[in-house]
Amino acid sequence: MILKYKIHYILLLVLFLFSCNSITLKDITTQEGVYIYKNNKKPVNGKVTDYFENGKLSCEANFKNGIIGDFISYGFQREIIGTSKYSTFISKNDRIKQENNIIRLAISNSTEGNYEFVNLFVVFKQQSKLNYELLGNQLLGLVKNNGFDSEKIETIYFCLGELEPPFYEVKTKDIKK
Repeated sequence: MILKYKIHYILLLVLFLFSCNSITLKDITTQEGVYIYKNNKKPVNGKVTDYFENGKLSCEANFKNGIIGDFISYGFQREIIGTSKYSTFISKNDRIKQENNIIRLAISNSTEGNYEFVNLFVVFKQQSKLNYELLGNQLLGLVKNNGFDSEKIETIYFCLGELEPPFYEVKTKDIKK
């Protein structure tokens, strides 16, 4: 009977040790618009976290096949200060995407406190020299033609990944429609 409990304790200890090995944002990077693990170059799957300097959780994100699904950012007291849910936008016409080397379009529904907003992320393999205002206008038309209320989109971010700093951004109110 005692041996049975020792085996259970050993199994629990092993499970605990393996669960403590978490992946952080420092362990991943983007490659051609897909988030991959730096150590093995495979697409990221599952939860990725990051921490403040004091060791407290600052954010967590969930990935599937290298594409972000949702993101939560925390304050110093572990209160949620913002959430984002990313949906890869599938269009009926991919001509605009192909002509401009766009990997994917992701619509982000986000909240910060009581403020809710929607953004469009345009993910490229590499940075290109384009007329981003004109492309933004075309993409808003594409989104609208596929049944999404493009009027809700506040900003279009042109980037190499949704968590990467954008190399260009356009406020939709500034786009000539």
